[in-house]
Amino acid sequence: MAFEIIALDMDGTLLDSRKRVLPSSVAAIERAAAAGKTVAICSGRCPVMVTKYRDELPGVRYAICCA
Repeated sequence: MAFEIIALDMDGTLLDSRKRVLPSSVAAIERAAAAGKTVAICSGRCPVMVTKYRDELPGVRYAICCA
């Protein structure tokens, strides 16, 4: 089975305890995007809190958020 979308949580997955984007997260997203996968953020955060990380996660085009 091949996966076409990868949805990632932010806290404890993409971000460290100081709410910084982990370099390893950026590298993994870049590899997934290069392999033709769609990467999305799936978070209980509101959209505004997710978009503040947009520039640090250029490989992420979609977010599933709490309204």
